[in-house]
Amino acid sequence: MFPLFIFFVWILISFAPLLEKKAKKQSGGVSLFNGIVIMPLLAWFLAWGLNQIRDNLGFYLVGGLHVGILVALLISGLKWLLQIKRNARIDRSGNG
Repeated sequence: MFPLFIFFVWILISFAPLLEKKAKKQSGGVSLFNGIVIMPLLAWFLAWGLNQIRDNLGFYLVGGLHVGILVALLISGLKWLLQIKRNARIDRSGNG
């Protein structure tokens, strides 16, 4: 279950720049490969390595870090969604 959580967080992190670009009305693409493939594997191997030093050390450190990242991502995502909604309202009223 732990590796799935790590992959889930990094998938959300990978798509966050798309939401941010839409909120800031910017064009251009982002690379999803790093976040979906490389970073979760590095985090998982770091957790495994820390678990070799002490039982569950990697689970708690890497898992706790990812919980913090997820909370920060959700706060930023809500901010961007509100900005997108505000921009849409401004565009509809013709004042933008």
